[in-house]
Amino acid sequence: MFAKGFPKFLESDVKYVCSNIPFNTYRRVTEAESDEKSTWKISDKDSVSIPYRIYLTDCVEKAEENFTDIQTVIYHCIFTRSCNGFVREKHIRALLEADVPYWAVPYILKVCDEYVVQILEAVYERLSEADTMLYKEIWRLNPKKFICGYSRMISYWNEFYRDECPIFKDYIGKALFEKCFGYTRSMEKIFRIVSF
Repeated sequence: MFAKGFPKFLESDVKYVCSNIPFNTYRRVTEAESDEKSTWKISDKDSVSIPYRIYLTDCVEKAEENFTDIQTVIYHCIFTRSCNGFVREKHIRALLEADVPYWAVPYILKVCDEYVVQILEAVYERLSEADTMLYKEIWRLNPKKFICGYSRMISYWNEFYRDECPIFKDYIGKALFEKCFGYTRSMEKIFRIVSF
């Protein structure tokens, strides 16, 4: 599990963390993770492949006491992919409280194109006054994901939040992508030319 979700140099830490997560799943699902994966470049040479969802319950009490600092970040990254939105939010908040290593950034970016507005608010709250160059760099390395992520965020606003926030320019997701990640409309044309 998660063998390709982190850089190779973290392999022993990832194995240790995964071996300490009990195999308890939601609703007796027989698999720990979904087959669908999302591959992200994290440098010009390296990439990670993370599952769309995991079905394990978050049952390691006080991860900070059971794992090293790096292993704790790995644990939080893994559970940002939980099928439970409250669990995703909890672990995103935990990741954002520390210095986020470059290899953990895709786990944060992936939840920004999903439907839990409280997670978007948590990410925006933390990043709106922070240096976000690392996040912008990971988006730069993944231009198709950036454009697709922006579109997905709009779709979720339209489907779930348009009644409570009828004007898109006031939506937290738009602020997050533009202020924190540097999204502009002109990027779509540039990225499409470069990517296709």
